Amino acid sequence: MMTLHSTLRLTSPLLSKVMTSPARVIRPVSSQASNSISNVVKPRGVRTYAKESTPSKVPESLPLSAKDMSADNLALLSALDQADAIEEMLKRHIMSVDSVDYEKATKIFGEIRAANREGMYITTIPYKAGIYTALGASALSFPLCFHYPTVHWFNDKFVTSDIPEPKDLETWLEVGSWAWCWMEPVMGQVSFVLLCLQFARAQIQNIGIRPFTDALATKRASSLATKFSKYDSGLIQKYSKVNSRYYDE
Repeated sequence: MMTLHSTLRLTSPLLSKVMTSPARVIRPVSSQASNSISNVVKPRGVRTYAKESTPSKVPESLPLSAKDMSADNLALLSALDQADAIEEMLKRHIMSVDSVDYEKATKIFGEIRAANREGMYITTIPYKAGIYTALGASALSFPLCFHYPTVHWFNDKFVTSDIPEPKDLETWLEVGSWAWCWMEPVMGQVSFVLLCLQFARAQIQNIGIRPFTDALATKRASSLATKFSKYDSGLIQKYSKVNSRYYDE
């Protein structure tokens, strides 16, 4: 066993070295050094965010419309089928082909726009008929189901079903329960037909066949490109397809 005397004899040289060594002065770290240390050593899991830089001055001009945009921006937006960008590209294309100023190119573009809208009223008749039919049917469905005089008239003219007792027709819900006997088959069948038509249209698009709307837009675009053959056919057709709508402001 090591005695206390032997322990002191072994540790005395180390103690004497420590006691005789010059004292070190701890100097304060400068602010610049502390910032560099803090940038290097960061606690784990702590995120640091740089301050967002703001422009030193307001730009002189910003593009507020397609007319003010550069050709590169117009090409990018037209690739995304942005109507205003395609119109502006077509105007500049007219300026290049006909060697005219912007005002004259705008007038020529107006002629192209008017030609694209020829016959629009006739070709939109099926869509208008569908819109008016759907709105009318949705509005008429309420009195045909819940309004007793209307339900009674419809039953007398088209259904000839037995009329319930007056005590069973005191509320509009009871009237609806009576009318639902013949309204349910009609509404259910119409809903099923529309569902099947929607499914068929989706499969038609999946195999690449154009529905009526796409075929109509393609035919209109081809006709417009043929009429203004001196200009780029692809750009004319793209403008026609993007702007083939009833209201083209």
